[in-house]
Amino acid sequence: MNAKTKWRIELFGEPRVSIGGQWVTRFRTRRAALLLARLALEGAPVRRDVLVEWLWPDSSFEVGRNRLSVALSALRRSLETPSSKTKLFWGNHDLVGLNFDEVQCDALEFEGLLKRAQTETESATRISLLREIMELASAPLWSGEEFEWLREKAKQLNDQLYDAAISLSELDSMGALEVLKRANSIEPTREDIASALMRSWVAAGKSDEANRVWRSLEKRLRSEYNRAPSSATRAVARRLFESHDLALDTDKNERLPLSSTRFFGRQSELEQLGRWLSSDSGAQLVTVFGGSGHGKTRLALETARRNADGFDSTYFVPLADQYDARRLLEVIGDALRAPRSTSQTALERIANTVNGRRVLLLLDNFEHLASAAPDIERLLKRVASMVCLVTSRCLLEIVGEQKLILAPLPLPSHANETTEAAPDAMQLEEWARNPAIRLFADRARAVSPAFRLHVGNVRAVARLCCVLEGVPLAVELAAARSMVLSPAQIEEYLGTHLDILERGIQEGKGERHRSLRAALDWSYDLLSPAGRRLFRRLSVFHGSWTLERANAICPVSPRDDKSMVVRAHEELRRHSLLEGEDEGDELRFRFLETVRLYSCERAAHDDKRDIQRALETRHAHEFAQFAQNAVRAMRGEKSGDWAQRLERDLPDLRAALTWALEHDAALALRFTASMWWFWFSTSRIAEGREFLTKALAASQHLSYSQLLGEGDTPEPINWRAEALGGAGFLAWRQGDLGMAIELSEQSCQLCRTEGDTRALTYSLIVLQLAALVRCDFETAKTLGDECLQLARAERDQQAEAFALHLLGSGAEMSGDALTAWILQERSIALFREVSSIDGVGWGLLNWGSAARRLGDYERAVELCMQGRDVFQSLASREGVAYCNLYAGFAYCDAGDMNLGRPLLHSGLRELFDLQAVWGVAMALEGVARARFDGTEQSSIEATRLWSAAQLVRSNINTPVPPIDIVPFAAFEAQLRATLPPPSFEAAWETGRSRSLDQSVRAAIDT
Repeated sequence: MNAKTKWRIELFGEPRVSIGGQWVTRFRTRRAALLLARLALEGAPVRRDVLVEWLWPDSSFEVGRNRLSVALSALRRSLETPSSKTKLFWGNHDLVGLNFDEVQCDALEFEGLLKRAQTETESATRISLLREIMELASAPLWSGEEFEWLREKAKQLNDQLYDAAISLSELDSMGALEVLKRANSIEPTREDIASALMRSWVAAGKSDEANRVWRSLEKRLRSEYNRAPSSATRAVARRLFESHDLALDTDKNERLPLSSTRFFGRQSELEQLGRWLSSDSGAQLVTVFGGSGHGKTRLALETARRNADGFDSTYFVPLADQYDARRLLEVIGDALRAPRSTSQTALERIANTVNGRRVLLLLDNFEHLASAAPDIERLLKRVASMVCLVTSRCLLEIVGEQKLILAPLPLPSHANETTEAAPDAMQLEEWARNPAIRLFADRARAVSPAFRLHVGNVRAVARLCCVLEGVPLAVELAAARSMVLSPAQIEEYLGTHLDILERGIQEGKGERHRSLRAALDWSYDLLSPAGRRLFRRLSVFHGSWTLERANAICPVSPRDDKSMVVRAHEELRRHSLLEGEDEGDELRFRFLETVRLYSCERAAHDDKRDIQRALETRHAHEFAQFAQNAVRAMRGEKSGDWAQRLERDLPDLRAALTWALEHDAALALRFTASMWWFWFSTSRIAEGREFLTKALAASQHLSYSQLLGEGDTPEPINWRAEALGGAGFLAWRQGDLGMAIELSEQSCQLCRTEGDTRALTYSLIVLQLAALVRCDFETAKTLGDECLQLARAERDQQAEAFALHLLGSGAEMSGDALTAWILQERSIALFREVSSIDGVGWGLLNWGSAARRLGDYERAVELCMQGRDVFQSLASREGVAYCNLYAGFAYCDAGDMNLGRPLLHSGLRELFDLQAVWGVAMALEGVARARFDGTEQSSIEATRLWSAAQLVRSNINTPVPPIDIVPFAAFEAQLRATLPPPSFEAAWETGRSRSLDQSVRAAIDT
């Protein structure tokens, strides 16, 4: 401090005043500190009425003026001495200010130095001034938070600080390094700061650090703003790295979730895990085992990223929302994007997808699926090139399992000593390197950018980390309170509540577990009553949710005040209890696993059972209605969008349906009757049949009126008939024609008894499909005519379109291609009128088939490709497969085998994966005909495939349709004529003795 001045006011960081070398850091009131900051930053007297309006906007002028006088008096008492000849404050009736002849202020010095640096032309002097600025502004200016003038002033000066840092980096890269590191930690998404920091790191010869800054910028921008760095920034980074012959690294593994926070410590664990994951170790199963909140997931992700180069692919499989251990392999297959198939087990799907590649599979949160450990053992035996990195609170106990027991972060030494003395330099340096303390400081800065470790608070931080036992989640939750509490206050608060927690609902828990619960309890206790209620009630969700759904299921107030739900969500996010996920069209929320478990326990302890039952009931009814609306919409123009919505909410749909099966059989039946189309369209046939079977059994004692839901007026739906019809449709889809007919006939009988013509129409459609597969065209036409009559009577254009479509298919199969052409054209027009996009796709497919039968091959291919475009927009694998198959038929009939064969192979592969067995039979026949070229070898191959196709038809009771009988007989005669009888018989028997899988592979690979 200048010898001529008595007071020094510092506003970078927390406000403090030096009086003759003694620092005052506490003020009587917050507004007194704000007043001092405003007067110092103004640099000149301020009108009293302006200060009154700023500090006490809700008070009358007289009241505010009196309060201003009280605040000034408090400042004088704490900052001026009675014996002093000079005064800090100056004022009159209208104005008040500081005696700047006796005062220094770091913020005013900052502005003065900045002006000099901006006008200085000599580089060395300008560098010196900029360095002085950086040393002066060692922390962001105190903002006062809720007071706009001070907040804007702080933003202005902080922005000037960052600009000065960038300017310094252009003149002296090394000199700006420390400042830019600090600036980057405060503003991690500012691209100009990141560019300057990369420049400094490259100049320092540390390209790895520069790459780290680049990757951090990429990830933060993607996670916070859903965008990449600007083209200008990318160009700067590319030029910078190329000019030094360095490589600009990017995050090449997009299957791992982004980490928007820094990683601390765990070096020995990372090294050990890296050794196990190396190809030389031979390890296939590595389990990171530890308590809740120990950082298992974060460590595993960091390990996967650092070792990604040793694998062909890396996959992250979150299991927190998966509650059915029986579906584990199915979940893994979906994560690997393995094609769905009802003919293959999930294990076979995974093996075929991996196909010898070296794959790292990160299974996160395995503990609640421990009964599925044998499935993991089978998986690794079957897929020898796969390595599983598992995070779990329990070991899998599988032979060959490599176990890393993850302890909490190392605790700072000597932190619990009773002394309050400031640590010496050696102790301070040691604590500053401790990963738990570094983690706390980093997360504290995320919510309070002005936070920094210093001699005055580092001991409290060290003690706090010890109280929390170094558990990362607990440390992070505690650090999140730094916005309003000092480390010592946080420590005091936690110390009080640990005793209460140990005497409460956590009795019997281990000490570490109780420490994590203490952090969660503490965050929970800081919530408002509305926030606590919502926190407990959100435990009803098993996946993610929207604000709208939370308000419908978990209202915070009896008045159904949606704004309270919004505010409560904001509160939960502020307290680090809720995760947000940007889905593009809406923001969704979810609990971390440990937080959700805690929420469930809180709900069980604090809420009455009838409240929980009401939540579960609303949850089940909400998702049942959602399923009903979504599946109805799936048959319209935006069917793909609705299918994605159902996929996204599948954990809650399954949970709600499971609850309904146990508590509300009528709801379960309505639920499953609504869901069957989704199960069909997403190839979840077995799951759908299982749920439908259970719902039908559970509700068999209920009457028609008991099954009606609130939304069934004024046109009630016969839900049992709908469910029977859906179950019949799924049975038909699996090739179980006997059960399909039985279920559909039950549905028809029920509809006729109840007079429900709507449900009757769709059950007749299933029976019509079954008749067509059996080539019983007389029955199919009778059923189709009745269905058409009912649909027209009910003015149900969609059912009418389906009836015409199937009548057209029957006409084609029986040999009347011209009638088929006419009927398919009419059905497509109706499908388009009712916006049934999938109906349009199937209509185009069969219209193309009719064109092929009429010999118009070019038109046939055109229509099939139009149908394929429709099905691709719906992500319908089955529809695309049939369109490829029928287009292949048309090309081959026209003599263009080069275009036809690839389409036949593609259709066969997909239909086999989907277990569409009659489609597989047709595809094998098509490939056999395309394979035959008159030579003996082609005859043998074709005979084997032809024999396999006829065996499939026999097994599923699907004879050759009349339109194909003559050409098929002629083709078989060609095969017999080309081969000697013993060769033909041998080839025929080979085809029949093969498994379907072997026949399909022979058809595609030969």
